Amino acid sequence: MSKDDKEPKPRRSYKQGNLFEGQGGALGKPEGGTNRATMRAELFSRLEVQRALTTGIVDKISEHGALAKAFQEVNRNQGAAGIDGISLEEYERHLTEHINRLHEELRKGEYRPQAVRGVEIPKANGGKRLLGIPTVADNGVGRGLR
Repeated sequence: MSKDDKEPKPRRSYKQGNLFEGQGGALGKPEGGTNRATMRAELFSRLEVQRALTTGIVDKISEHGALAKAFQEVNRNQGAAGIDGISLEEYERHLTEHINRLHEELRKGEYRPQAVRGVEIPKANGGKRLLGIPTVADNGVGRGLR
């Protein structure tokens, strides 16, 4: 049986998660009895908690020291240039400028990762495997999140 003869796998459908599932309170009640104002207040309260958690992660990664440490780790691994063509050596020449720019983008919420560069590498069985290589900046931000 060839690869083309196989039947396609059925697509899975996923439901969006419920932020309030199993948490009781005004929004956890299955039926009536709660007015709209109470529900709204609880919703905003829970969203504030979520926002605080997210902001804490961004603040942690966007610190200059955290970014510099992440780039030291990237440099240790001697990765290849990403889709933008900027090598580790080029990036390191202007590291302070790059870190300052990334710090500002992360702080303002304007950071957007670039596409990865696809490279085919040989497999032991003679086939090829596609490997995604991120840009140096994206690699550093990713390592800072770990």
